[in-house]
Amino acid sequence: MIIFIRCCRGSPVCTTTPPSLLSGLRQSSSATSSQELSNLSLHPSYWRYQSVVKPIKKEIKRAPLKKIPLKNLNVILKLNPYAKAARRMALLAEAQRVKSKQEKLDKKRKQSLRRIALIPY
Repeated sequence: MIIFIRCCRGSPVCTTTPPSLLSGLRQSSSATSSQELSNLSLHPSYWRYQSVVKPIKKEIKRAPLKKIPLKNLNVILKLNPYAKAARRMALLAEAQRVKSKQEKLDKKRKQSLRRIALIPY
């Protein structure tokens, strides 16, 4: 059994013997400060036992890239199936607006050409 204890000066020491057999040492309390944790992690025996308890991870797990719904149509369709019909209607409405605007412009141009033709120089 591995026990981390503090000696009289307060520095952590790792030992395999129970604290009752060691004189001048007391067992560390459950509420440890950040200074004690940093000292403990710097202790060489800590890393020797830590590598036995918890093996080193060799595989790196990466989070998958999240696709942004505003930029990716397939993700939008997964979230909102009506988006396909809405986008199609928006495109058709835009085409209709462009067509009606072009017709109005053509109509005005024909009227202005008639006026120019009727005005004598």
